[in-house]
Amino acid sequence: MLWKKIKGLKKSLLHQAPAYAESKQSAKILFEITLVFITFFLPGFLYSYPETTGFNTTAYMLQFVSIALPQILFMGYLIWLQKPLKFIDFGIKKLRAVDIPLALLIYLGIFALLLAAALLVQLLPRSGRLALESGFRWRLTSWSQLPLALIFSLATGYREELFFRAYLLTRFSQLGVNPYFGVLAGTLLFSLGHLYQGPAGLTVAFIQGIYFGMIFLHKKNIHLLALAHTLYNLTILSITLVI
Repeated sequence: MLWKKIKGLKKSLLHQAPAYAESKQSAKILFEITLVFITFFLPGFLYSYPETTGFNTTAYMLQFVSIALPQILFMGYLIWLQKPLKFIDFGIKKLRAVDIPLALLIYLGIFALLLAAALLVQLLPRSGRLALESGFRWRLTSWSQLPLALIFSLATGYREELFFRAYLLTRFSQLGVNPYFGVLAGTLLFSLGHLYQGPAGLTVAFIQGIYFGMIFLHKKNIHLLALAHTLYNLTILSITLVI
């Protein structure tokens, strides 16, 4: 009788072992996601925007690039550690010539969505439209800043798409999270980083996050999103030189 109980207990423990290992792995992934977000993004969300630091745009862009490039490399190393997953599972693959026109189409798509949103905004009362104009706006002061603005936009595009789309959505998938809920959760985090830009910036970031997230689910290519993101940021910065 005792021997049967021991065998039954052993069988029960063996049955529970995979569930325990899976739970432990899920906790590890959640801890890693939280740690990366807190380390890379939360300080910037809270403290390092130009209107609070007093930096001019050139100084801020230089500072941002010097911080973003090591972060991009570290994110790549962190993804490399995620065995048995490979880079391609995170949408990180060799840049192909065909990716350039596809990125251009995605870039045009975000402007089409924002144009539709802008038309809807016109239906709001004047007080609502004025409220959307509050918040910080990036502005270049000289055409000579454009080369640095391009580097800044590239660093921003790859840094944000690498975390909020490639890394975050893939890790959510490992946790068994519904992919569309994962896109929504990642977009909410992405949008929080644009609170300093006021309601308009928050809305644009939300639309952009949903749009890029859905494309990543179907294309799994970080270059398409990062390059489109780069072109979008560079366009917005360039426009400030003429208006």
